[in-house]
Amino acid sequence: MSSSTDQDLGPVLSMVIGPDPLMRCLPAGVEPDGVSHLRPEREGRDVMVLHSHEAGAREVSSAADRLLWLDGRAGAPALLASGRSDGRLESAVIRMPWGAVSAADPLHPVAPESMARLLGSALRRIHEIPTTGCPYESGVGTWRERAASRVRNGELPTTTDGPYAGVEPGRLLDVLDDLIEGLSERSSEDSDVLVHGSPALAHTWLIPDGTMAFTGWQHCGLGDRHHDLAIAAAALADRYGPPLIPVMLDEYGLDLVDPRRLDLHQLLAHLSGAAR
Repeated sequence: MSSSTDQDLGPVLSMVIGPDPLMRCLPAGVEPDGVSHLRPEREGRDVMVLHSHEAGAREVSSAADRLLWLDGRAGAPALLASGRSDGRLESAVIRMPWGAVSAADPLHPVAPESMARLLGSALRRIHEIPTTGCPYESGVGTWRERAASRVRNGELPTTTDGPYAGVEPGRLLDVLDDLIEGLSERSSEDSDVLVHGSPALAHTWLIPDGTMAFTGWQHCGLGDRHHDLAIAAAALADRYGPPLIPVMLDEYGLDLVDPRRLDLHQLLAHLSGAAR
């Protein structure tokens, strides 16, 4: 990982972090949402800094708000401080479990089946967080609006591989709307849970005790569990191949999974960019 000592964090956050130089802690090319993940270079520090590029300021601010509400529950880091520098860049300091390493790092080996089972159990714990008083939304309507905006603005080119290869984004949006209409009736078992919003590997951290922690909480809120399951399934398939998806779903609990809703949310994640 490369050193990054020139970040403009502002005086308050600099005091929280101390004098240690900062280094990037995600592999090159996987930094998500315009947000740098930085750690003090000195060994033994268990803090991480989420620092925005200009385009990512809203992402950091949104994540800080949600981490404050989550208060360290179910794989969410504790928020230590957040603020904006004179350069108008947002930063947040979070406390990560000691020894956490990025699941997106190819230099950190992990057995594929273990990764699938860890993801399944970690998402189940997130979805069991009590939702009373949750002020955030991450439902189908929210993501459908984001998907429509991306299609309208030409931000989503026609893919040349995968399940949506060769289909124009506008046509995929029509297919999505048909799926949403066909599944509009929700049973009591499908009531909203707290979803992470973007459990891709770049937001997933492996802890030495055999559990997981997550960053990237800026889209968490009340939604359909299949949203998270679809994104995690896509991440597993891209990294290890589709056979790992049933392993993750089995660990999560097959009785809670509706294949039709999983299909809907896989398409929704593709169109909205949530799977990045």
